[in-house]
Amino acid sequence: MHNVIIFLIVLISILCHPVYSQNNNQTPVPGSDNRWEKLFPVTVPIEEAGQDICQTTDGNYIMVGYSDDYYYRVKKINPQGDTIWSRKFKATGSFRSNAYCCYPLENGSVLVSGYASFSFYYAFISKIDSSGNLLWDKNFSAQELTYYPREIIKTKDGGFLIQGEDFLLKLDSSLNYMWSKKKSEYNAYVIYSITEGKSDSNLYSCIFELNYGPSIFKLDKNGNIIWLKDISSRYFISCIKRINNEFFIFGDINDSAPDTTNFIKMKMDTSGNIYSLDSVNVYRSENFYTFSFNVINANRLIFASNTIPGGPIQESLIRITDSNLNVIRTQRITTYNEGYKAIKNLKVISDNKIMGIGFGSPVFLGGTEQFYGISTDTNLYFQNVWINKEENSIPNEYSLYQNYPNPFNSITNIKFQIINAGIVKLDIYDILGRQVKTLVNEYKQPGTYQVSFNAEGLSSDVYFYRIETSNFTITKKCVLLK
Repeated sequence: MHNVIIFLIVLISILCHPVYSQNNNQTPVPGSDNRWEKLFPVTVPIEEAGQDICQTTDGNYIMVGYSDDYYYRVKKINPQGDTIWSRKFKATGSFRSNAYCCYPLENGSVLVSGYASFSFYYAFISKIDSSGNLLWDKNFSAQELTYYPREIIKTKDGGFLIQGEDFLLKLDSSLNYMWSKKKSEYNAYVIYSITEGKSDSNLYSCIFELNYGPSIFKLDKNGNIIWLKDISSRYFISCIKRINNEFFIFGDINDSAPDTTNFIKMKMDTSGNIYSLDSVNVYRSENFYTFSFNVINANRLIFASNTIPGGPIQESLIRITDSNLNVIRTQRITTYNEGYKAIKNLKVISDNKIMGIGFGSPVFLGGTEQFYGISTDTNLYFQNVWINKEENSIPNEYSLYQNYPNPFNSITNIKFQIINAGIVKLDIYDILGRQVKTLVNEYKQPGTYQVSFNAEGLSSDVYFYRIETSNFTITKKCVLLK
């Protein structure tokens, strides 16, 4: 009883009196919850857009994309979404470089591919080590490989195949050039997707858009056509994935109803015979060209779409379905402060680990676009960590504002400002003083920030949020009413 009384006295003193203190310089331990979503704020008002993400051999993640200052961006984050480092590069000799895909290599390094402007736009690859140093890059102007890399797959011979909209590029295990094919060699309008066969013969199945509609091509190990089969021009096909001896083909078909679109999934055998077709109705504003599809396992599929109701992207939706496209779970990613979020790519890390990357802004019009990331499970649960650094805001004092709205139901916004760069930690505590969430735990530049606190999984009660920096600490109260 004596210890309980002491604890309550300490707790009451903390809650009733904001504390401004000179803290020790201990670095906070990153949070343990690997389910999150967040924007990655830019330090200068230059727009950035994430395009791909991959897990490195050291257990962290690499995100790649491009920016308006003509450099391609590479960011390394830990499983909690904290930035380890961020770098920008240009392909050697280029005026502008954009990165679109990545693949993990040995010792935490990564292979990056994109296209860059020389005398014309040509594809390039680069190798970056685990510390963010550029080891080398090379372009494929001699092969006239142009626009633009979509995916890197590891092939059974230990090499790599890079699929672009206009080309296929095969590299050996040392990343040396082996062969390439341009879309014109297939009489194709665009190359959408490619996957490798199950056997050891290095056969590939590829989706091409021809002048009269989509087709499936089977290619040998040198990219030569073995056979092709046409798909009805009623369908828009963008993705092919393989599970064992089955191929999953994804796309959409416009429905006659004015407010719906049908996402479709076909199954194909190794001979190119399509033997099932399933569909699911979605809102027509979910734009087909912004979809991302993937396969979790033989019984679970996942796809993301972005709503575009006659204008810019507003929000994203993620759905998990069974193998017949029956929806099991849907997660609508809420947009805050009239901003937007768009998922460009979904990666299945394991049966219960999904990573997504894209772009977003806390302001719908006139804001600076930033990398957007999401880490979730097959329940599509994540902790919302919507962080917005307000532009052109250089504060002259530390401050932690009252959350709004308050009381709140599930989601509220917390605003704070810092005047010195350093580690910032923002935690949520329950009425007994137990830490229940970590909203921020990373290095930040001086500025004014806003974070969204998603209280999903917490019961109605009084909670406390506490900010800590190297020389500032304060605690405030909020009320959750469900």
